[in-house]
Amino acid sequence: MVLTGKGSYTGKRNETFVIEPIDLHTSSFNIHVEDVKYNGKAQKPKVTVMFTAPSNKEIKLVKGKDYQVEYYDHTGSPTQDTEGYVKITGLGNYCGTIGDAGEETCKFRMIHNRLASEFQISGIHNCVYNGEEQTFRNADGDCTLSVTCKGKTLVEGTDFKVSYLDHVNVGKATVLIQGIGDYAGTAKKYFRIKPADFLAAYQSGDLYIDYYEDGGLPNYITNQLWYLLEENVSLRYRYSYLEPGRDYRIVMKNFNKTGPGKICFVGKGNFKGTVVILENLYAEACNIGNYRVKINQNQTIYYTGKAIKPLVQLNEYAYDIPSDFYQTKVEKGINAGNYSYEITLNEKLFDTRDSYIKTKKGTYEIKPRNIEETKISPIAAQTYQGVAVTPKVSIKFGSLKLKQGVDYTVSYQNNHARTCDSSESAYVVIKGIGNFSGETRTSFVIK
Repeated sequence: MVLTGKGSYTGKRNETFVIEPIDLHTSSFNIHVEDVKYNGKAQKPKVTVMFTAPSNKEIKLVKGKDYQVEYYDHTGSPTQDTEGYVKITGLGNYCGTIGDAGEETCKFRMIHNRLASEFQISGIHNCVYNGEEQTFRNADGDCTLSVTCKGKTLVEGTDFKVSYLDHVNVGKATVLIQGIGDYAGTAKKYFRIKPADFLAAYQSGDLYIDYYEDGGLPNYITNQLWYLLEENVSLRYRYSYLEPGRDYRIVMKNFNKTGPGKICFVGKGNFKGTVVILENLYAEACNIGNYRVKINQNQTIYYTGKAIKPLVQLNEYAYDIPSDFYQTKVEKGINAGNYSYEITLNEKLFDTRDSYIKTKKGTYEIKPRNIEETKISPIAAQTYQGVAVTPKVSIKFGSLKLKQGVDYTVSYQNNHARTCDSSESAYVVIKGIGNFSGETRTSFVIK
């Protein structure tokens, strides 16, 4: 890690840090070893190692890269069902060994009867999101799946057990039917969880809209109305509040200068469909001159060597005006300098009268990058030959190689004698120009 001084500070400082590997013994790992059918030979069943990251994302580890496997007692007995086990050792970003202490998760069975791959399973179907875990059970909690093997109906808890993966949110869910008792192995089946319909949920009472603003909402469209919708109106689906942007978005429809429009909540992610929240809304007279312009979230824009097109927004007080209210044209910029933008109010949402200004123009600035943020290659030792020594320098900003006379100029200090004969080191002084500013220097040796 390189710390570079700015403002009242100069120079650079290198610091190091260590990324430690993750130990397999933590509870974040889920290990599964497939059961197998006895065949009289040493067997190496499939091993799956999953890691749950702090973000709750499931990561499947790669054998040979993230871990290695050793098998023990893996031939079995010709007369009875037996157990083998594996020892898993972390590699690379993972460390530790699991399995040598007899952990249950590292055992597998070698059986003489049936495997779960021979199960016939019915009763699995697609579901609609309801905010809860989707499981195939009745009101009494009994499994509604039908599992048979070679014509025999199997019993949950005696012949198999059921578990699920990814079975809450919209998407592909997994049912795991694991053989127990006289059966071994795991069968996988899949079903889809489909989005819940906003309108149907609203009509049934599952979707509830909470209003926190006394006196209702105005019947004309303003940015203040938008804030009321975002900050003082919330949606609750069954027992949980929904998150704007993730579960729904606010959409304006059918607006024009003479007729009314409406505002809707449109489902996203686990939801679909539309609920109309406000109708018969009319445009409000508006002057764009009343709004401020916010560029790049009010952050300074610096030269990067690549094309830049910053976010340009209208702002009033502490609030950003929704982007639906206006259109922007922004000139892309690469080099340090000023570039133009233009903002025009959406006439479908505002009554932009002839006496009102509906377009605002301006410029934004790309500032030069400080030359201290570049990387200067070390200068090889120079040989003194009776005249001033002026070595060339090589400077990069990322992968971009800077050009002398375009991006910087150079001058020299203490370059008229051998370093050992002088009380001071020799330096190249580098001054940024064009897309770079400021000044830095680097030392070199004169022999």
